[in-house]
Amino acid sequence: MFTPRFGDSTHTNPRGVEVYLAPDALPLRPGVPINARVRAVQVGAGNAPIQPGGLVLSGAGSAATFLRPLKPGLEITLEAQFYPPLKPGTQIIGGGPRLVSKGRVDLRDEHGILTASFAERRHPRTALGLAGDRLLLVTVDGRQPGYSVGMTLQELAQQMVDLGCEDAMNLDGGGSTTMWTRGVVRNRPSDGQERKVANALIVFSTAPRGRAARLLGLPQAVDVLAGSVWQWPVSAEDQYYNPVDLQPGSLHWSTDVPGLRISTAGRMEAGREVTPNPGEAFASGTITARLGDLRQRCVVRVYPRPERLALDPPAAELLLGEGLRFQAQAFGPGGRLLLASPEAFTWQCDSKIGRVGADGAFQAGEQEAAGAVSIAFGEARAEATVRVGGASRLIAGFEGSGSWSVAVKPPDLPGSVKLSATRAHSGRRSLALQYDFSAPAEGVRAVYARADRTLGSAVRLRAWVYGDGQEGWLRAHVRDADGATHYLTLARRVDWSGEWREVSAALPTKAPAPLVLESLYVVETDPNQHPRGTVFVDDLRADFRPENGG
Repeated sequence: MFTPRFGDSTHTNPRGVEVYLAPDALPLRPGVPINARVRAVQVGAGNAPIQPGGLVLSGAGSAATFLRPLKPGLEITLEAQFYPPLKPGTQIIGGGPRLVSKGRVDLRDEHGILTASFAERRHPRTALGLAGDRLLLVTVDGRQPGYSVGMTLQELAQQMVDLGCEDAMNLDGGGSTTMWTRGVVRNRPSDGQERKVANALIVFSTAPRGRAARLLGLPQAVDVLAGSVWQWPVSAEDQYYNPVDLQPGSLHWSTDVPGLRISTAGRMEAGREVTPNPGEAFASGTITARLGDLRQRCVVRVYPRPERLALDPPAAELLLGEGLRFQAQAFGPGGRLLLASPEAFTWQCDSKIGRVGADGAFQAGEQEAAGAVSIAFGEARAEATVRVGGASRLIAGFEGSGSWSVAVKPPDLPGSVKLSATRAHSGRRSLALQYDFSAPAEGVRAVYARADRTLGSAVRLRAWVYGDGQEGWLRAHVRDADGATHYLTLARRVDWSGEWREVSAALPTKAPAPLVLESLYVVETDPNQHPRGTVFVDDLRADFRPENGG
């Protein structure tokens, strides 16, 4: 049953029967019968319009057989029910599967709908858990190599147990995973922005806003390596947990830690020269943040030197010109992890493999080589082995007749895909994606250039793009050996025009090969944006790690 809240039409295919109804009154409520008159019966057409104040019954298979005898003018009675029945005021949000039961991992596929790609691969996830009298709302980002790859359902279930949940369930995931609080998206959705979804679980606070009652942000204690720089985002809230805006300079800082300096903005820097407490391996004291009569304290232990250093990752294989940020780790007595910023270390690398900055950012060189990136602090030292090289293969040069076809969403959207001699990065031709999103429309609008091109075990897709300055979103669909689709962003905004720029995107490292490029496309998800233009794509290539050999 479709109501006007669904939209202007049913978006159904033509394989069923649809009955147009004129009900006595809306909205439809569980357990409350309403009378309705059959206005028309539609067979084999689909996508029935939903009139304001009207309803549409749509059925296929045996449901179509049930609806077909209805005739215009017939009076019928409708009643909607939930099974099992719900109490008045009950609200529902769908999800699944169950993750935790009685404090233990308990993955239940109650309806036989779980697939291996959904359950066993890492994706962004959203979960709901009950831990005593606490309700936990949890999001896990994913599909963003170098930031977060997501979790499997097993990993998510274990995470909910680790958070103390007695019961937990999975809700939605993928690009729908979003945590929004106090007007701000707190996570990093894998689509690059919020996705339009049908429902959400929302917790409202009706408590009035008041004066600051507590400060937040400082840990109870921290172990720091000498020479490190850091800052904590201290905030305030009232007695009902409403955030309280802090004016710049309203926080006052003080410390009795030897050699520690704190700016008025809360930036902290541990001195290089540290004299440990008698009989201890560290110098200690406290940091205090004060707002009027409110105070929050943190115990700080500053270690003059580490017992051991490490680099993460300990080994890396990079493509020519590829970048990577190494994370330095320092350990104190007993393997205690110390807070250590990149500034505390001396960074070096073999010039033949590239260069490394004081923040740990490494840029590979333009020739095949092997070597190491290293850090040092006094006598302590650690290094990571680095191999630079790999192979690049041309996937499409767009010089021949090609087999690229066009698809658009929605179906009546203007757009085209063709080989063009107007622009070329190399050779004489490129692929022109022409799109027109100027007409008012809701939902996603996209123009796809489709052609299955084998990528094998490639790790990166790159292309040269002649921009139109219209800030369109240039993406790609990639299919893995299990048939799962992965979405890549080549350029979040094509905001340049009149020149060629190289764009690239990392391919999913955990997806089973061979990978296949299904399409390149320009997409717009914001209904308030109406770009139109043409982007040209040329020299589409796939990069391979050295061991894959192309």
